[in-house]
Amino acid sequence: MGKKERIMLNGEIEIPETVQKKADLAFSQIKNERVANMEQNISNNQDSQKKAKRGKMIRRICAAVTACAALVVTAGSWHAGQPVEPSEIAAQDGEKHSETIPKPFMLTAKAAETGERIEMTKGKPVAIATEAADSWVLGGNEDGTWAYCINLPFKCEGENIDSVSYSINRGAFQVVELEGTSIIVSGKEAAEPVDGGQIGGGYDEAKDEAIPTTINYYTEYTLDYERQESDATWINMVRDDIKFSDLDLLWRENKSDEDVEKVFDELFGDVMITCTLHFTDGTSETIEVEPGVIVTTVMKNRDEYRDVILTFERK
Repeated sequence: MGKKERIMLNGEIEIPETVQKKADLAFSQIKNERVANMEQNISNNQDSQKKAKRGKMIRRICAAVTACAALVVTAGSWHAGQPVEPSEIAAQDGEKHSETIPKPFMLTAKAAETGERIEMTKGKPVAIATEAADSWVLGGNEDGTWAYCINLPFKCEGENIDSVSYSINRGAFQVVELEGTSIIVSGKEAAEPVDGGQIGGGYDEAKDEAIPTTINYYTEYTLDYERQESDATWINMVRDDIKFSDLDLLWRENKSDEDVEKVFDELFGDVMITCTLHFTDGTSETIEVEPGVIVTTVMKNRDEYRDVILTFERK
């Protein structure tokens, strides 16, 4: 019998060098079949008494491998505070145990100040416009109601996402697209068009005419994850039936910040956008987003003035 390198496991059992190498392989690859092969090799070369001891050792190695695998899953995953779904993991004994595996994803918004996408987090409104004309329209109707059209800056990013759906509880989504360029996979159409203005479309300067577009209204729509935006598509939230409790407040001069905020509180009311992520494993997660404004001091042409900045906040 050749010379052995000896180490101690839990201070009880001596492991031959060949067994140690196989154990190392099992830990590095986290594959149970490696352990089974190691156990078979030992049983072919040891007598019945040593085989019993080696069996005890193998069971301990299996337990260590299982523990190591759990640590790898925990250390190698991220979820940025997102909900998680249980997943069934097969154990060494053939039984299934419930493990919590995070689904990494985030909802981003394109911030007007930088033009870059930033992650939307709870309690932190994202300012999406520095000037109203850039991304939203607000106006009154002849019947005394008010309307708006607001461009939506959202995009979901993550792993194993198949598609993304959006729904709204008030008004509708206005989807403006150049003809033949739709990115909408499916949708639930609104009962009727919403007269809230329009954002989007194109103009052919060479022909001096508008490029043909299609305009559709949805209360819910779905996008493929790989194609959530297009230079030929504008997705807006619209509403045209808003009634204010105090019309005088709208026209009052020198409004205070509180007055302005009250106007927009009534304008948006309880509007909520729900984003649903559909994962490739058949599960889904939802995110709710609420529109709002902040009133702040801005600088333009070396002059300071109070301005209303549109925001979206993850709830």
